Amino acid sequence: MTGDAITQIEIDCDGHRGGLKPDAPELTAIGRVLHDARCLDGVLAHAGESCFAFSTEDQRLAAKNERDTAAESLRAAGLPVDTVSVGSTPTAHAAEDLTGVTELRAGNYVFFDLVMAGLGVCQLDDLALSIVVTVIGHRPEYGWIITDGGRMAMSRDRGTANQPQTAPGPKPE
Repeated sequence: MTGDAITQIEIDCDGHRGGLKPDAPELTAIGRVLHDARCLDGVLAHAGESCFAFSTEDQRLAAKNERDTAAESLRAAGLPVDTVSVGSTPTAHAAEDLTGVTELRAGNYVFFDLVMAGLGVCQLDDLALSIVVTVIGHRPEYGWIITDGGRMAMSRDRGTANQPQTAPGPKPE
């Protein structure tokens, strides 16, 4: 590749993140435009649905799908795909074969979180980050403690709301 800019096309391998579906007609057209402009580097995909894969087998299948759908359409059209970038923490841990994958970029792969513990990817003792705060109050009727950490320090992400392992207290409605 001799162009100044390199570009990867995001592939939506499971219908819940950004990018183009592997069978989208415009995928090949976009690939050809980028190739002709000498900036097509490859593809990237993220198996977001793997965060709802509660068995090792489902996670393994999500990893296989992520790997297999990432580049197949462009290669079938005769376009070069040098980089195949995939990544989600469940699939990174469950993948049995990464043939053709050149990059693995999984978000919380080394740190884990409650979602990963709820999926069985790790144990609670494997969570590698914590926040030190002072307890300044409590609401025993909800099983809550109140800290000086603030909402942003503790995260506004309720990604665990439907997971088996979540923070104590009532789930949001």
